Amino acid sequence: MNEKERVGLFLCECSKNISGTVDVQKIKDELEKLPDAVTVEITNLYCSPEGKNEIADSIKKNDLTKVIIGACSVKQHEKTFMEVLEKAGINPYFLQLVNIREHVAWVTDDKEKATAKAMSLLKAAYNRVHYHDAFEKKEIDAVADVLVVGGGLAGCDAALNLASEERKVYLVETNPSLGGQATKYENSFPSLECCSCMILPKLQEVMENPNIELLNYSDVEEVVGFFGNFNATINKKAKYVIPDKCIGCNECLEPCPVEVPNEHDDFLGNRKAIHFQVIGATPYIPVIDKENCLRFKDQDCTKCQDACLFDAINYDDEDEKTELSVGAIVLATGFESFDPTLIPNLNFSPGTEVYTALQFERLISNTGPTAGKLVKRDGTPPKSLVLVHCVGSRDKRYNNYCSNVCCSVLLKMSTQILEEKMAEGIQITHVYRDMTIGSTGMEEMYEKLYDEGVRFIKVPNTNDISITAADGKAQVMLPEETLPADMVVLATAMVPNKKAEKFIEMLLLDRDKDGFIMPNHNKIDSIATPIEGVFIIGSANYPKDITNSIIDGSAAAGKISSKLKPGEKLLVETLISTINEEECSGCKTCISLCPYKAIGFDSEKGISIINEILCRGCGTCVVACPSNAITARHFEDNTILAELGGLL
Repeated sequence: MNEKERVGLFLCECSKNISGTVDVQKIKDELEKLPDAVTVEITNLYCSPEGKNEIADSIKKNDLTKVIIGACSVKQHEKTFMEVLEKAGINPYFLQLVNIREHVAWVTDDKEKATAKAMSLLKAAYNRVHYHDAFEKKEIDAVADVLVVGGGLAGCDAALNLASEERKVYLVETNPSLGGQATKYENSFPSLECCSCMILPKLQEVMENPNIELLNYSDVEEVVGFFGNFNATINKKAKYVIPDKCIGCNECLEPCPVEVPNEHDDFLGNRKAIHFQVIGATPYIPVIDKENCLRFKDQDCTKCQDACLFDAINYDDEDEKTELSVGAIVLATGFESFDPTLIPNLNFSPGTEVYTALQFERLISNTGPTAGKLVKRDGTPPKSLVLVHCVGSRDKRYNNYCSNVCCSVLLKMSTQILEEKMAEGIQITHVYRDMTIGSTGMEEMYEKLYDEGVRFIKVPNTNDISITAADGKAQVMLPEETLPADMVVLATAMVPNKKAEKFIEMLLLDRDKDGFIMPNHNKIDSIATPIEGVFIIGSANYPKDITNSIIDGSAAAGKISSKLKPGEKLLVETLISTINEEECSGCKTCISLCPYKAIGFDSEKGISIINEILCRGCGTCVVACPSNAITARHFEDNTILAELGGLL
């Protein structure tokens, strides 16, 4: 330890967030007794322009060599204060930021205990900052191109806003067609605007943009790297239809002898083994379902190939791997629908007159299995319809959150049925817990339905009602009455997409308590993740409607464009791990554990080596090394022991 350091300590009141619980004046009086403490100062907000200037002026005036700031989280403002030190003329790594807001003031109401804890943390920082070394920031070349995962409306909007002559966007969609869940809806709320008319121009714009490379019917298999330099492996699944030859004439579909349940219609209708995912698919090119095609079941069927006038069918097509280099990743993985069979009392099962909201949406859609006719399974129109809200939502037993759009969707369906006169004289009843309809125009829609005789029955919890269905009829048993119904619709919760799980593991992301991808901050940074360069949009991090999903796409594009500029270099992590070659035994334990794949093996020297560009300084290798050969900068033994000594 250098006894001649000139240390400055700065205590932030944080507009009473800290000083309301912590006695900062008492701490100041105590810290002034430390031998190398040249100055101890207090201000209201050190993150403000005035506060930052106070620190910079004090550094120059007092010729400080090390700086300790007692304020908020490292995550929020460490970079802010490092820049202050740098501008004031001292090495930014001579800073130690102590979180006495979240770690002290916000977790206790006891002022005496809070003050004591803050004092200990600041003394620990005082001890450790003496051992801080000066490091120089390093810059590396960065790739400006971006990978967008998910071709729904959020992903498409992000891609369109990012693509330019200087930046290529790779848009990966696991399905054959773009548009995501929105392609299943006939109309949108509140204006009942045609969804296809609204979204198809945007999807076509994606197709025609020369700076967007669409990788549809493809999956991301692996991603490694860091902000500015990610490497992604993409598997382009065999379509068995040659895109450059196919003109979308549909001649191949009719001869196909195979019919299977159609996933796009939630299995209410059928499709052929060679099929378009949706009517009006973008791109308008069919694919062959290998799992159901007779050709791939050792049967000599070539009917689709025989019908094709352009030799576009290729049964020998194979999956193809491609490697991409990108600087940032946008996850637009969307949502799935809650499985109502998980609520036993609802007795949901296929083949009855009880439907999920998504199934019912397909029934009343002109592109659905009944071509927009509202009929029961026996082909007759219903006389009574019961719509049940919040199925699997707002209930600790299932999902303890509101899915935001379900109430509006059911009101939209009711309006569509009545305005289009789908079923003459039908009685529509909504069974709900609370009506959540925050979108513009939805209150007017609700009032109009009420005036037109639609019933609204409030119950304590819609997940506790009972439903029976048999012989083309259903009964909905409520606490106060039993409702007979020809058809019942369940507004199932929006839940995290299972396909997002591999990205959570691959990119070291976190889930929130509801299973969605956790952002940096739900309020002020809801589309960025703790992994720099990885962004989440749309319903990947919480249930959203079309409007807010598209807003997310534009927001992510803006953030990436401001941080990842074509031709500019990026700073790399400085506080990384290092290996002492003389102590390394070459056991390779660290190699398999490194989450960033930053450690390799030098076979000539027989030791592990760290790639300083890939290393993020997480310290996993440090704790795992059986030879104690690996050290993390600023977390050396003497630094940590000194810090622990300050806590005692």
